[in-house]
Amino acid sequence: MTENEDRWQERLADVRRLYEELASRPGTPRLIERLAAYAEDPKWEVRKVVAEAMLYMPQDAQFRFAGLRNDPTSYVKRAAENALARSGVAVCDDGGRERLMLANSKRIDNLLVKAGARSNAALENAFRAQYELTIGSVGHEIRNLLSPLMSSLEKSIKLLEHPTSQAEEDVVRYLKVGLERAKAMEAMADDIRALVKKTNEKKCHENLAALLRKSLQSVRELFESRNAPIGGIAAEVVVEDTMTCYVAREAIMHAFRNLIKNAFEAFMTGENTFEESGRIVIKATHIDGGVQVDFIDNGQGMNKAELDLVRRFTANGTSKKASGTGFGLAIACRKVRDHNGSISIESQEDEGTTVSVFLPDKKE
Repeated sequence: MTENEDRWQERLADVRRLYEELASRPGTPRLIERLAAYAEDPKWEVRKVVAEAMLYMPQDAQFRFAGLRNDPTSYVKRAAENALARSGVAVCDDGGRERLMLANSKRIDNLLVKAGARSNAALENAFRAQYELTIGSVGHEIRNLLSPLMSSLEKSIKLLEHPTSQAEEDVVRYLKVGLERAKAMEAMADDIRALVKKTNEKKCHENLAALLRKSLQSVRELFESRNAPIGGIAAEVVVEDTMTCYVAREAIMHAFRNLIKNAFEAFMTGENTFEESGRIVIKATHIDGGVQVDFIDNGQGMNKAELDLVRRFTANGTSKKASGTGFGLAIACRKVRDHNGSISIESQEDEGTTVSVFLPDKKE
């Protein structure tokens, strides 16, 4: 083997390792940066692996690599196109970009405009009912398939607890990667079900400070269970103990937990790593007709393009995080709107983010 051949084989081996690691930890910024160094590699075999890795990248990163769709080698071009298609992304000829889901939504919006106000309500209700039925069933079936799969993977890993050869070590490594992916899919299936789960129509006045403190504690326990170093991030609830809100308790706490979790994740620097300092403040004020709860962090914040994307409140609306399913904000928005409330976001890059939730004080 010549020196040049040896070098490109080394590059190919390295990019394959990066691909496998990214597949087990989708969206990890560090891995995406390392893959970027290979995007223009002179060997098509190397570029093809980079194109395949696009499947495990967030949307903004995918478009950073979208030039591989025009690669002179058909294998690379096809791999990039397949990765984007499987991610549900369409690339416009003018260099713009849009979600296929969003493109379809535009067509639906045009139909609703033509249909008229009365038909709009009927169509929206029909679309929503069918959407909830279909998506909820999909989440349920995925969960049912994953449970026995995860059990089998865990048993297989236990059987090979003490590998005696390199081959067995490789098998254990691949089994663990498979188990990590299955757990990520399980979390996504749970979030799909949560997104479409109907909120209990029975609501009552609850102590707002107590709900927020319990939600904060639940999020802290979640990160602690993952051995996530969030100790340097100060978080406090600044709410009058007498303040109440008119809510379905479990649904609104789900929303609160997701928003608090997002606030902590604004300080993430990588996979399960966080900044050593930061501040989160959760406060509430009485306003006409209800209460406003503000979730304020001084984390990484968002630029205008990122903020515009997040304000759509759709699943996978943001891609800065190195973990998570991408459904958290969409679920929070859904639960708040189920309370006839509203949610808004303000953010400045490198300064922080404020998410404001309005909850009416009684059923409208």
